[in-house]
Amino acid sequence: GLLTIPGASEWTIIISKQTDVTGPADYKQDMDVVRVSSPTQSLPLQ
Repeated sequence: GLLTIPGASEWTIIISKQTDVTGPADYKQDMDVVRVSSPTQSLPLQ
């Protein structure tokens, strides 16, 4: 499954072997395949 942890300065993107996560209590970190962080950036409104 694809999960995200949003933050003010960066987001964490997680690819997990779990496909049945419907809430934080269901998530098991040991099932992560990969976890990456990406900085946030503001975009100008047009």
